[in-house]
Amino acid sequence: ISIIRVKRKGRKKMKGIDISSHNGKVNFEQVKQDGIDFVIIRAGYGKSTTQKDTYFETNYENAVKSGLHVGAYWYSYANDENEALQEAKCFYEVIKGKKFDYPVFLDIEEKYSQKNADSIVSNFCQFLESKGYFVGIYASKSYFDNYISSKYKNSYAIWVAQWTGSCTYAGNYGLWQYSDKGKVNGVNGNVDLNECKYLYDIIIKSNHLNGYEKPEKQQNKMNRKTRFFTLLLSAVMSFSSLHAQQIDAPTISGVSSFAVIVEMMVLGYAIAWTQKGLF
Repeated sequence: ISIIRVKRKGRKKMKGIDISSHNGKVNFEQVKQDGIDFVIIRAGYGKSTTQKDTYFETNYENAVKSGLHVGAYWYSYANDENEALQEAKCFYEVIKGKKFDYPVFLDIEEKYSQKNADSIVSNFCQFLESKGYFVGIYASKSYFDNYISSKYKNSYAIWVAQWTGSCTYAGNYGLWQYSDKGKVNGVNGNVDLNECKYLYDIIIKSNHLNGYEKPEKQQNKMNRKTRFFTLLLSAVMSFSSLHAQQIDAPTISGVSSFAVIVEMMVLGYAIAWTQKGLF
């Protein structure tokens, strides 16, 4: 996919960390102040949504608030393509409804996955692509070199783990995890350090991926909501006006008060339904 090769021409490489519940509580404001540009957050692992990372929601919310670029990853324990698809579906259930301006990654490391690496990568990544996500693969340099074919390495964002002074991976890659013993303000203990050389944030937003919808789609949703609530409120107001014309004066104030109460109830339901995503 050519769009994954848009480099940060004339710009510094972005500095990032990746975290999970193992890192405990993270102060993302301090992380950002320490010069970190992005964070890749573990969403979970395995083939059940009960294995969602216990810190994922908190980490996501606070990372976004701090202004960091945010991606996510799912640690795989899949043995074959069927289990990989189950894991991808779990990943999707956990991340849907959120926005990520960095890729969402399959983290494939287990030794027993090596014999079926291509089919695992294929099923996992294709499912998430079908849901509108910009997908990537995280693995060690040796795993990429020996178990994943060029077809997939050239089709998805590549995040290489190689804890050395330089990345010697010969293929095209966007992210390099160069240490597992980094020190960053806001994170207790060691943390994985990464650098990124591609404009993933611009690529993802301009292609309306990872939860970033096209403006006209957002507007259509808002128009549908506005029309619905306008019609509902108009019906209530028409009801009060009609009955006020047909009854004596002492009762009009009661009908008007009733209409106001109903209008407030409608408004309350509108706000609640919108917050829950029912419209």
